[in-house]
Amino acid sequence: MEVGREKEASCVFQLMFKMNTWGKGKHKEFALSVSTKNESHSPALQKEHILTVYKKALLPVREMFKGGLRTRSTALLIVFYCISFGFYGLWMWFPELFKRVEDGGSPCANVSRTSALNNESCEVKTAACSLVLSSLSVFLIYLVKTKAHSLLLSCVFSGVSVISWNALDVLGTELYPTHLRSSALGFFTGVGRIAAIMGNVVFGRLVDTNCAVPVLLVSGLLFTGGIAALLLPQTKQTELT
Repeated sequence: MEVGREKEASCVFQLMFKMNTWGKGKHKEFALSVSTKNESHSPALQKEHILTVYKKALLPVREMFKGGLRTRSTALLIVFYCISFGFYGLWMWFPELFKRVEDGGSPCANVSRTSALNNESCEVKTAACSLVLSSLSVFLIYLVKTKAHSLLLSCVFSGVSVISWNALDVLGTELYPTHLRSSALGFFTGVGRIAAIMGNVVFGRLVDTNCAVPVLLVSGLLFTGGIAALLLPQTKQTELT
């Protein structure tokens, strides 16, 4: 109808109306009401509408950082940022680091030497332990000498880190009341995406200058995320609201 084919659209709606009301006894008349877009809105009204929608979208986020939810939201913000920055920052640059192994030597040969199972009843400890182990596993990169070592390190780092992601998927919904769960999940997912982009950019800029800096940065952030996860409240046998 928006492209000027009102007759064809009316025939389709009539057919749908007949199919939906067929065999229901009483005769019902078909009526079609068409509303057109009001193009007379001024730019000021459109801007006001956008601001209103923006404010409504931020209301749940503001509520997440008030009262008793403030501590858990801050801790979860730190955890999501640290794991996203560390995991994606290092994981996306693994091929570049391991390419140096094929060229001979350690992926960080130009610098001197200076990582649990998911328990569904204790997600907080699971996430914290996984993040700490991930931070320690990063230093195994200095032991990589062959392709087999590269594959083994990738498996260890990914396997340990994914435990944290699984625990966070549970915690992200259990820590908030029903009316805030979807907003919380969307907000922290967005934070994670921003951190992942920052991790890729920072790691890429530093890996060629001094390999120890991004490795220590990733390890430090993952360890910080593990400590922050301990601040999250336990959700075991708690009633969800």
